[in-house]
Amino acid sequence: MVIIRILLMGAIIVIGAVFASLNDQMVVLDYYVSSIEWPMALIAGLFFLIGWFFGIASMFPSWFRASRRAHHYRRDLSKAKIKIRGVAVTEQKSLASIADGH
Repeated sequence: MVIIRILLMGAIIVIGAVFASLNDQMVVLDYYVSSIEWPMALIAGLFFLIGWFFGIASMFPSWFRASRRAHHYRRDLSKAKIKIRGVAVTEQKSLASIADGH
């Protein structure tokens, strides 16, 4: 699995380098107050990173809720396991007393 991850990251880096070398023309980015002239690959990479950041940021609240819910489920499961162990111990004691004839 680690090898696949390394190969995938390497492929992404190579594709990014090829994209940057093929898109070296300058692009004018106009905004309200001024304008700037940057290479196309830099602008594309910048907007990719901004999109990635906002995607992760928008995913965080639901990820946090799911993590809290999983914590509560784990806690309930351990309480249920303790309760089952208690019932099993009680059951063993009553079976032992029946076997002893008490």
